[in-house]
Amino acid sequence: AGNGMSVALPGALSAGVAPGRAVTLGIRPESVGVGDGGDGAAVSGSVFATEPVGSDLFLDVLFQEEHDGARLFKVRARPDLRVRVGERVPLRLPWDDLYLFDDAGDRIHPR
Repeated sequence: AGNGMSVALPGALSAGVAPGRAVTLGIRPESVGVGDGGDGAAVSGSVFATEPVGSDLFLDVLFQEEHDGARLFKVRARPDLRVRVGERVPLRLPWDDLYLFDDAGDRIHPR
């Protein structure tokens, strides 16, 4: 939980992470799915900015955390996706594409 979102990790991902231990979740922008459906964690945020770059569309998605300010999350979407700034969008984080890092920045998943 953090940065305005919460993700419950399945057993395969959380194995080796002590209960209550802080971890950082990482994923590449091209691995995030925009829209509902598919296997993985479901989160959502508001479109802060759109950046069409030819064959791709990058979205900056805003997650608001009450006590820690706002966070932006960059997503690579298909170029024909029609979204507006301020629109809330569902995102899918595929389990196989997630990385976990400890508080020192060392990768703990996948090994």
